[in-house]
Amino acid sequence: MEILYKNAVVIDGGKKFKASILVADDKIKKIIHSGSLPKAQKIIDLKNNILTTPFVDTHIHGSYGFGVDSEDENALLKLSLELKKQGVYAFCPTVFTMPLNKTVAVLKKFAPSIGKEKGAKIIGFHLEGPFISPNKLGFMRKEDVQQISLKTLQTLYKAANGKIVSMTVAPEVKNLNTLVQFAKKHNILLQAGHTSATYREMLKGFKLGINHATHLYNAMSGFHHRDLGAVGTIFYLKDFSSEIIADGKHSSPEAVQLFLAQKTPKKVFVITDALTPTGKKEGLSNGQKVKLQNGVFVRTNDGVIAGSALTMLKAVQNLVKWGYPLEYALQAASTNPARRFGLDLSVKPGRPANFILLDKKTLALKKI
Repeated sequence: MEILYKNAVVIDGGKKFKASILVADDKIKKIIHSGSLPKAQKIIDLKNNILTTPFVDTHIHGSYGFGVDSEDENALLKLSLELKKQGVYAFCPTVFTMPLNKTVAVLKKFAPSIGKEKGAKIIGFHLEGPFISPNKLGFMRKEDVQQISLKTLQTLYKAANGKIVSMTVAPEVKNLNTLVQFAKKHNILLQAGHTSATYREMLKGFKLGINHATHLYNAMSGFHHRDLGAVGTIFYLKDFSSEIIADGKHSSPEAVQLFLAQKTPKKVFVITDALTPTGKKEGLSNGQKVKLQNGVFVRTNDGVIAGSALTMLKAVQNLVKWGYPLEYALQAASTNPARRFGLDLSVKPGRPANFILLDKKTLALKKI
């Protein structure tokens, strides 16, 4: 069946243009920028609303009651279905730093789900640790931090059935070369995070290929005029990219704006870092009680920020509200993370018609 979507404002890869799109058998057949429109079995007038590529969330622990800390072995399959409703095409279920035996159990439980999902695609696991700084734990526990060893890496990789695609590491930890070599061999993206690193330690990691960061500002050494620390180094090195949690709580809107001003659009990656209880006021995450407080989840017993209650759509809306151009906000939430993990979501002939539709005034998701 051929469907013509006419009068669309298309945003793809940081660019915006008006066009009509002819789709046949769920693939883009033709993009019409001007002139007469082809005939089709069905014509849908998009009325100058925004047709764009779907979201890719590369750092999410869970949402809607489903996540990597759920007892239900089908939790990721259910999360996949819920995320698709929110315009998400793909995601990386993110595993906290936990006792090694528990991490192994979690990976073994959920690895069989990958490839069986019917909603948003599961790219693979993001391990948030366990090779992190005991001084920048965030929501994690000191006793769960591990030292890098080939045996530990092999144990984790085997438990995940080879489905680990990214890992957060503190660049200052011992035996970093062992991890870097393992990651290169197994195509694992290393991200600097949960780190107390100095400029020299960050630079060492950067030279080894660690050029992407986990949730900028949070759980990392801050900028100082005598030592750039992790934050300053990320700003200073133009080829360093980073995630950002755009909820206005993990980092203030002004801090987010500062980051956006320092980096080209290709280096900005929007994530949610959402927790399993997202959509509720309280619940359990990483075996700990959390509650929603001022728009963010905090650990109930001490108020430490645990994670967000964000959606990718809300993150995009926030960036636009804070002055970031819509085409760049969507690039950060879709094109950039997609390319990082080898996904092509571009709007061009021959590609699957995976696009989503946003209201031109409110940026709310609309049914096509």
